[in-house]
This record gives sequence, structure tokens and C-alpha cells, in this order.
Amino acid sequence: MKKGFALLLTVLIISVVLASALTAYNLIRGEIMLSSGASASQVAFYAARSGNECVRFWEFKHPGYTVSAFDITPPARSITCSGLPFTVGGSSDQNKFSIQFGTNSCTNVTVTKDTPPSIKITVESQGQNTVPCTTQDSRTAQRGLYEYY
Repeated sequence: MKKGFALLLTVLIISVVLASALTAYNLIRGEIMLSSGASASQVAFYAARSGNECVRFWEFKHPGYTVSAFDITPPARSITCSGLPFTVGGSSDQNKFSIQFGTNSCTNVTVTKDTPPSIKITVESQGQNTVPCTTQDSRTAQRGLYEYY
């Protein structure tokens, strides 16, 4: 009667260990997916923030210009963000440009400036963790920031 009891006990122990290992694997895999999503989100947020900071710099400091770089009065003005040149202002109340930050993030920036006498400016910056900014897939994280001055 005791023949086979050791085999049955061994199979039972192996089953419990295997079930525990599979449970641990699923938990770890889920945590890794969550942490990579948080990292992608952070990259997208900082890309959007950088776009807003570039606009803020050229709106308020506007080195080399007597008025804001985004002013709607001619001529158009040349600005540089993240080492890339852009032509803005001069005729349109809305300016759009994309900034690529290295090989892992970018942002689409839209600057809308009201016509005088109002001085309201709206900045929309949509950052994402992939380049170019037209790329959309299931792994793309996007974060947007809106600022009003």
C-alpha cells in the first residue's frame, strides 16, 4: 500500500511549486508593464513641458527682438528650440511646430495669440515618447499641457 505514496507526494509538491512560480511570474510581468508605462508617461510629460518652456522663453525674453517672437505684426521671426530653427509670428495668430528631443521624444506645439488690444496667448504642447511626432502605436504615451498667459 505504501508503494507510490512517495511519487504522489512528489507530484503534489511539484504542482504547488509550479503554481507558485506561475503566479509570481504573472505578478512580476504586470509590475514591469506598469513601470515601463510610467516611464513612457514621464518622458512624454517632460517633452510637453519643454515645448511650453521654449514658447515661454521666446514670448517673454525674445532675445534680439523688441516684441514677442510670436507677435502677429510683420515680419516673421526666427526662433530656436532644442537646437532646431523655426519661423513664427509675423502674420498668423496661430503658430504650429514640432520639436524633436534626441531619439526618444518629441512635442507638437501650437501657439495662439489674440489680436490686439488683448495680449492673451494660449500654448498647447502635446509631448510623446516616440519620434517622429506623427508616430502612433499601442506603446505611444502622450501627455498634453495647456498654458494661458
